[in-house]
Amino acid sequence: MVAPGTASTRINHLISHLLSDLEDMKYVDEEKSWIEVLTQWFGADAGDLPNSTTQELTGWIQETLAGIDELLELQLKQILHAATLQKLESSWRGLSYLVENVKSYSQVKVVVLDVSWEELASDAQSTIVFDHTRIFKHVYETEFGSPGGQPLGLLVGDFEVSHLPKQSADTLSLIRQLSGTAAAAFTPLILGATPEIFGADDLPSLERGIDLQRTFAQNEYLDWQSWCASPDARFFGLALPRFMVRAPYTRTMTPGSDFLFTERCSSHSDYLWCNASFAVATVIARSYGETGWFDDFLGPALGDERRGVLPKLPLLTHHSDLDWPLPPIEWAVPDSTAQTLAESGFICLRHCKYTPEILIASAPNIRAMARHRFPDLTHSDSMELQLHHILAVSRFAHHIKRIARNLTGNAISNEEIQEQLYAWIAKYVCANPAPSTLERQEQPLKNAAVDIIASETKPGTHLCRVQLQPHGVKQHLAMHFQLRSPGRGISSPTS
Repeated sequence: MVAPGTASTRINHLISHLLSDLEDMKYVDEEKSWIEVLTQWFGADAGDLPNSTTQELTGWIQETLAGIDELLELQLKQILHAATLQKLESSWRGLSYLVENVKSYSQVKVVVLDVSWEELASDAQSTIVFDHTRIFKHVYETEFGSPGGQPLGLLVGDFEVSHLPKQSADTLSLIRQLSGTAAAAFTPLILGATPEIFGADDLPSLERGIDLQRTFAQNEYLDWQSWCASPDARFFGLALPRFMVRAPYTRTMTPGSDFLFTERCSSHSDYLWCNASFAVATVIARSYGETGWFDDFLGPALGDERRGVLPKLPLLTHHSDLDWPLPPIEWAVPDSTAQTLAESGFICLRHCKYTPEILIASAPNIRAMARHRFPDLTHSDSMELQLHHILAVSRFAHHIKRIARNLTGNAISNEEIQEQLYAWIAKYVCANPAPSTLERQEQPLKNAAVDIIASETKPGTHLCRVQLQPHGVKQHLAMHFQLRSPGRGISSPTS
């Protein structure tokens, strides 16, 4: 096979050898002349070959090889832009993007579970309670719920969902079970959002002034809104729009290679878009790897222009007639729309104008959407509606559960368990009312409280209530644990 572009880069060399070989009759049967061989090769397009000059013959060969290049490029484009292959490449490149950007942090580990949406739906339909599913066993029982287990800090799903059924599966029923698992394990879950959740065919159509308040008040969102008002929804995030992790192929992208191919993208769908959940996971993991905390994954911040910015995205300068690169993002969300989306509970990837950079400036959880139907979820609950606060509290929950579990069952009183838990958590409380950046990273809490109460109805079971107040917020976020000895109990975060 002649690789695309090979002929055009080595045409003179090939033609020179071809003519030399033909005239020397090295590769022609004795009964055939070189003119007969070329006539057979060109077929009906041979024209008046016997009377052709060398220059005309060279032109024919160049034109023929260029046609081969064009056909191969067209076939390769059809392969690369096929929906199934695009989805496969997008998934692997999204995972690769995440791993490559966090692999230098020893305290960050990426665990991959290969499971389809259909398999998750089948798992959810096999039982009516989430803690009997196989995904619950993977996320909770084998790690957070077991002595010596390593709790997961974040769940990232390469799925894009809306309130509508997905692939004949009841999306909301599955999301209820997934969010229940995430809440029990104190491990927030991030998925991508499709335009259908806004009643739109594509995301850019939202620029024309869609009224999200009116949209989400429609009857088709009743069940969705009811779920959004539940405590479990605090551990669920939906991100958009998709971003690009590979620029279209160009001849200059593979210097020295014989395989030179220009990928021509004639429509929006021809570009390789990646689930926004990978972008959110990357900045969260990077923040935790650099600081051990989660406040620094949102940007921008004064004096730290890289905060919240997605690293190492492709440049699209050669696809733009402007003086600046095209943004590697599916939709450059306007400021007013981004604010509306954030207030509705969506994590929005933003384009930094006149630059190729993408950043994440806010990270609400989906519970914020419930305010469209339940106005009682006001600013007093704003801490619970922010994913970075949920991440922070969840990380404390992992350690407190481990410490409390080791203490439960020993010959010590509830008061002693409570004292030891508070002694540990007090190390992360800073009394300085105006802490520095370093103090906020080392002591991220302004206040904390721990209460241990023996259950009156379940012998051997203790109820643990922890209240945490990070710096910069006015109210506490409470979480409850149920601890049993021996054995384990399911954590139940409540406000």
